[in-house]
Amino acid sequence: MAPETLTLQLEEDRAATAADVSGATPAADEPQSGLGKGLAAILAATAVEKPRRGGLASLIPETTGSPDDGSASVPPGATPDEPGPVTPPTLGHGGDTDADDLGADLVRALLDGLGSSMPLDLCAYLHQGRTERPRLTLRSPSFSSFEPSDGFELCDLLGRRLRKGQSGAFEAAGYVGTTVATAGWASSGIYAVGRRRGLLGPPEIAAVEAFCTSLGASIHQLSEHHDEPLYVPEFQIRFAEAAMGAEAAVRLATPNGPRQAHAWATGRVEAVAVALLKAIDCGRMFRYASETEVDGERRALALLQGDDGSTALRGAAVPGGTPGTAVVLATFRAAAALQASSDRLERGDGPADAASEDGARTSEHDPRLARAAEAS
Repeated sequence: MAPETLTLQLEEDRAATAADVSGATPAADEPQSGLGKGLAAILAATAVEKPRRGGLASLIPETTGSPDDGSASVPPGATPDEPGPVTPPTLGHGGDTDADDLGADLVRALLDGLGSSMPLDLCAYLHQGRTERPRLTLRSPSFSSFEPSDGFELCDLLGRRLRKGQSGAFEAAGYVGTTVATAGWASSGIYAVGRRRGLLGPPEIAAVEAFCTSLGASIHQLSEHHDEPLYVPEFQIRFAEAAMGAEAAVRLATPNGPRQAHAWATGRVEAVAVALLKAIDCGRMFRYASETEVDGERRALALLQGDDGSTALRGAAVPGGTPGTAVVLATFRAAAALQASSDRLERGDGPADAASEDGARTSEHDPRLARAAEAS
């Protein structure tokens, strides 16, 4: 079922119309579920599963646009292959431009990754920026399946918990499940999952909480500004698409000499991103990437995750770029951000340290990310 999105006009706090599981505890005092055990919980819960097409790590649509004029960040001598006929998603680039479209596509991908990991009758996310109305995205069920009273009850519950940043069990609109609150510098959100029959078990709740608080919370990075200039080594991209997937090769000119890596994936965008990460020895980081062309500009988004569970969501835009160029830039930028964050932890620095220092530290730590300033 394709996710659906609805913009809500929520009223101020009123008496709860959705009963909590406890039945007697006011909404403001609902206990936190306390079952999230960090990234290890979801990794352990999904380690034995077969790869799913709907999983977040494989949510790259079969995308490419029409052939371009060949200009952009690919240096002279690069000969990227012509893309095949496929349908791109609707995406904008990162930062503060076209964030609505970009965020909507990422939310749908995150809900697909969450909903494909376990059977769920309700899989929803409510998001609100500082100056925006809340936007509800449903993966399941469809809006049309709700009775008016049930739809109001669910929206009222999610609206109250969004304002309070409250996680915990709930029973409303015929569903029993849990909500997980997330927040960033300029936005907040609430994930809601549940079932009509049967309860979510403790391992499932732990997996949901771990997913939402790590990968799910990455959506808030769209509202952050990444103004630091970023230098990327010269690169070349080659790729070939076939009926069963795509193969990509990325070659980087680094201070220690050229580095090249190949990757095979279900789509061109994922193959290019993974090839770039392999070239800088960060192949395990990949979680999501997408690219499209808008008004002659290539735009891409890349979501990476470090071994410690931290995430980096970065975008890139290349006027007149060839397919894959924006993907390389966004992926490299996200990898540099994760590396800088890891360096800060190793040094014991706090989050308030200047971002301009991160770029220099990143270069010292790993010459393959030479002079890559963290854009944050």
